[in-house]
Amino acid sequence: MIRFRRGRGGASRRRGFMERESPTRSTPLPTPPVQTFFSPVRAGDAARHAEALKEPCCICLTDLDLNDLSDRIVSLNKCTHLFHYSCAKQALENRAQCPRCLVWYHAAVGNQPHGSTMTVGYIKGHRVPGHRDAEGFIVIDYSLPSGVQDETHPRPGHRFHGTHRTAYLPNNAAGQEVLELLRYAFNQRLTFTVGDSVTTGAKDVVTWNGIHHKTSTSHGPFGYPDDTYLTRVKDELAAYGITTDNMRR
Repeated sequence: MIRFRRGRGGASRRRGFMERESPTRSTPLPTPPVQTFFSPVRAGDAARHAEALKEPCCICLTDLDLNDLSDRIVSLNKCTHLFHYSCAKQALENRAQCPRCLVWYHAAVGNQPHGSTMTVGYIKGHRVPGHRDAEGFIVIDYSLPSGVQDETHPRPGHRFHGTHRTAYLPNNAAGQEVLELLRYAFNQRLTFTVGDSVTTGAKDVVTWNGIHHKTSTSHGPFGYPDDTYLTRVKDELAAYGITTDNMRR
């Protein structure tokens, strides 16, 4: 395991300087207008959507009738599922995800404590087990402040205890890709939440929020090698709508 010593100014050092970026605070990206997620279905599109039009709207369970001009029919742009305009608008404003197939149109926003920071550093000259092409480790430092729970947390008005966590990725192309997705998740306030720790039983603490991180550089379940970790974590991120495609929207 890599052991750090404290350098001047509090910087973590070992065998020289660890390059560090400036800390970033979580700032969710604005959700685009929901109208950009779907397109109107016109009478001339009836043949193309013939099978889908036989099914009712899965939100309100009434027929999808192209002749009913009081509530036009729309098709979601990615998955092409059909809904009434009013149904799709209300559903997507609440959660930017297809109600039928659960495809995301924009990443979710979580309830990670405000004021949290993410700092990225790079340690060169270390072998990463399972990643021969890696130029050392990417080091992610998360700092989560203590505070008071809001209405999205289990016990609104109660105080919660913050924490500090450090995670590691291989410094190669695959690791850099996951790093950018983890930045996106952090900005969307998805990486952590407030609740009770399954590990320690402590109540009202900051906990991980289902996106697994490698918190060790050595062998074992929390370290390397782990041939499938980068694939697994991308799947976990995608479950929140954290994908390269959504990041570029």
